[in-house]
Amino acid sequence: MRSIIDRMKKKYDYLVWKKYISKGRKREVESKNQNVISFDPALFSDNMGDYIIQCYCKKVLMEIFEKNYIKAIPTHKLPDSQEINLIAGAKTKIVCGTNLMTPHYEEYSNWKMPTDLYGYSDIITLGVGWGYYCNDISKYSKLVYKTILSDSMLHSVRDNYTLGKFKEMGIENVINTGCPTIWGLNEQHCRLIPIHKSKRVITTLTDYDRDVELDKRMINVLLENFDKVYVWLQGLNDFEYLQKIANIDVLNIIPRNIEAYTKILDEGDIDYVGTRLHAGIHALNRKVRSLILAVDNRATEMGHDFNLPVVQRNISSEQLKKLIMEDRETKVIIDEKAIDKWKAQRNQWRISEKMLLFLAVIGGSAGALAGMYIFHHKTLHKKFTIGVPLILVIQVMIFICIMENFYR
Repeated sequence: MRSIIDRMKKKYDYLVWKKYISKGRKREVESKNQNVISFDPALFSDNMGDYIIQCYCKKVLMEIFEKNYIKAIPTHKLPDSQEINLIAGAKTKIVCGTNLMTPHYEEYSNWKMPTDLYGYSDIITLGVGWGYYCNDISKYSKLVYKTILSDSMLHSVRDNYTLGKFKEMGIENVINTGCPTIWGLNEQHCRLIPIHKSKRVITTLTDYDRDVELDKRMINVLLENFDKVYVWLQGLNDFEYLQKIANIDVLNIIPRNIEAYTKILDEGDIDYVGTRLHAGIHALNRKVRSLILAVDNRATEMGHDFNLPVVQRNISSEQLKKLIMEDRETKVIIDEKAIDKWKAQRNQWRISEKMLLFLAVIGGSAGALAGMYIFHHKTLHKKFTIGVPLILVIQVMIFICIMENFYR
């Protein structure tokens, strides 16, 4: 009896929330300005990895929207009334990177939004990831993401697992571009990364996913095989954890900021071996030979999809030593076509879909259809894949009827 009452209450709560969101939609601003809203997970974050991601995301956005005003809005805190009005009034809204997507939004989410989701519509994703492995997605999460994410623009995710979760929610307009942090790791760049072991190494720990035995073993292997071991403190509690598992007197601590980390990487003759995914990717971008020890789905999935130098943290000491000592080429495989396809949307941010369909109706359907398949554009949207050919067929039939009447 108790479980029946609980289920009825949950269903009632869901329907109330759904109605509340519907009211928020009705308040939406019709006229939009040309400002660009960048939902930024680095603001108010304790994880320097979020700052690394945003450095690369900002570079992408500034390239695409060089003439627009870009306003950063934090995802880690609820927006105030002024920020909500900015969000509601902006024509273009992009959420940048990190593992923001969650299967149970009603329980917890890193992305804080107003209850009625006012202003949160037509948002486009850039290299976002799924929070963690899961078997199911709640109807709350499906409702939120289907409400706030654009159903016409192409979404960018950072791995195939996230792509699968988008499609599980019924969001088909999505491609796997990888995280923007890897977009520069093309073949030419990877050739510049050394294949031989360096004399020094920099490492990281993951304070929120601790394994004392495995992390202690990693540090001991590094101390045995490198002349100097540096530790970069990416997380807020990394130093406290480090003190518990290692003698910090034999380690060189690097301050918890990106500038200090980048400086040591750029000195040369140094490898990266650690459990932080984006610390390792940033090292690769600085042409540093790297080995990332996966502790969660993010490193595992991106490593698999893009051939990043990723191994599981639980490999043996002998296996870790072998990977450190042997010559190793870096061969990251990025999908440049997917990246270019997502970037190519920049012109669409100024032309509505209604206008594109209107142009097809008044005679541009043949050109629209040819463009769709030559440039692989709008080929995921049914309103175009079905609508444009249908418009063309109707126009051809009308043209035939006119010509038959003309020659009678």
